[in-house]
Amino acid sequence: MKEKNILESEHSCFLKNGPLISVVVPVYNMEKFLSRCVDSILRQTYESLEIILVDDCSTDESAKIIKQYIERDDRIKSVSHKKNMGLFQARISGIKVAHGKYLAFVDSDDYLSVDWFRTLAKKAEETDADITVGEWCFDFNGRIEYCNFDPFRMKDYILEGDQILKTFMMQEGRSFSWTILVNKLYRKDLWSRCLPDFVRFSKEHGHMLMWEDITFSSGLWTHANKVVNVHNIYYYYYKHREAATSLEGNRNRKRCLKYISDASSAMNFMQSILISANRYEEMKEDFLNWKNRYASMVYQEIVVDLGQARFEKN
Repeated sequence: MKEKNILESEHSCFLKNGPLISVVVPVYNMEKFLSRCVDSILRQTYESLEIILVDDCSTDESAKIIKQYIERDDRIKSVSHKKNMGLFQARISGIKVAHGKYLAFVDSDDYLSVDWFRTLAKKAEETDADITVGEWCFDFNGRIEYCNFDPFRMKDYILEGDQILKTFMMQEGRSFSWTILVNKLYRKDLWSRCLPDFVRFSKEHGHMLMWEDITFSSGLWTHANKVVNVHNIYYYYYKHREAATSLEGNRNRKRCLKYISDASSAMNFMQSILISANRYEEMKEDFLNWKNRYASMVYQEIVVDLGQARFEKN
């Protein structure tokens, strides 16, 4: 009984005093979903959190909601953009003011299960990993869909050294879980190594409509020293028409051309990162296969799914 009490005490201490996780939440016109998102973070069993809400010049009531949360919990801070700069730059702005040993990202229309950060932090600390991958699922307006054949659900990964980038590139973009940002916990040191490249890309390319995660992941998987995964409770990825990155119901000519431009820039960035790491020739075949796959995806999204749509004039 005494041993059990000691273990419970250690567990409780970890929840309250474990390594600080800085949670970056970009916000743009998400008044409808923001409270659900932030409440799910505040309800976490793991309490050692710094919550950074980045208001990307919202025009709705998001700024008012952010202010209310700051007054409610001293773990919450905010960053405000004077003009809309997009998700890519909003994440960078949050990272620049983060103090945690680890970084995590939550999109403001998504939400978390109550034990999400505890499981990730525990695994990261046990393994000294740069990236710890968790499990996630889709929420289609209340209909939950699990990715049963997600590789991170089906097996355990312990990747180190050159094996990390090789494994990442070999999957050639087939699985969403490798490239999305929000299903992972990262050592902040890893981001510090990658940030100069990300800042340079942001200045050169500007506002991104989509494909931010491909750009971020290219750098992170290239520079990581150790990657592991944990079979945990889920991150809920909410799919809806109002998402800033959604093309559904918002497919004018200008937006579609921007979608194509962002995809091209993201793949060019991946190539440049591979070249700078002296891994391009080794990864060339995987990269070209990945690039061709994404070109097909863009064509499918814009042309085929539109049913040869007529673009509105903008």
